[in-house]
Amino acid sequence: MANAQLVNGSFEDGLNGWYLLPVEFNTLPLDVIDYPAPGQGDRSLVVPAVFEMAGAENKALQHLPQFTTDDVLHFGGWIRNVYLSDQSGTIQLCYCDSSTIYSSFGPIVGSNSMDWSYFEATGNVPPEPVPGPSVCICLSGGTHTGGEAIGGPWFDGLFVGSDQSTSAQITYPSTAPPHRPNPATDKLWVDLPEVPVSVIAIDASSRSHAIQNFQHISRTLELDVSALPSGVNVLRITTRSGSHTVRFIKA
Repeated sequence: MANAQLVNGSFEDGLNGWYLLPVEFNTLPLDVIDYPAPGQGDRSLVVPAVFEMAGAENKALQHLPQFTTDDVLHFGGWIRNVYLSDQSGTIQLCYCDSSTIYSSFGPIVGSNSMDWSYFEATGNVPPEPVPGPSVCICLSGGTHTGGEAIGGPWFDGLFVGSDQSTSAQITYPSTAPPHRPNPATDKLWVDLPEVPVSVIAIDASSRSHAIQNFQHISRTLELDVSALPSGVNVLRITTRSGSHTVRFIKA
């Protein structure tokens, strides 16, 4: 399976790799703001919401042509809804070209929460509905009860990668423990009350790496991440009371 090549999922370089597929009543472009999700750098993406009677939602898209039929993809990121409670930002996979979404597939994740919430999901890529379109990641701006487009939900820390599982599953919102720095070169510090039982890192190629070199001092977990491959890595930290997910970039 191909590896992820998602461009600018943290929006530190503006909108590079992303474009808007707007509905008729949209009057706003995609935008980036200086309000990132926890541990995700300096910026996040705003997808404009539209009047609920428009019958459709604005979509922010990025093409992922390296993925194809029967690939199993793991994807997710952070979402925060703002301004109105009836907005609902979502993340889903779809088939699209530069002007049309032909079909959406797999799990859809999202929330009406006005706090940053983290989501992950796994889904299979079905056959193309028509020849030509590529697999895309699709972000929805949701709806509102006003009559004009407004600033919509925020997105940050988005990722897509191959997964070795064979069945779709969703991890519903959880708040990742505060962690720093991001990107990390040698050390990563995670605020964690409990001593971990195990720490596993999953890289962008879905390979697992057991992290043995860590210490827990005064509710802070210090991890040696120097041996991990560069790019997006997801930590699965297991404690006696549960598990935690931390996504970071290895520089």
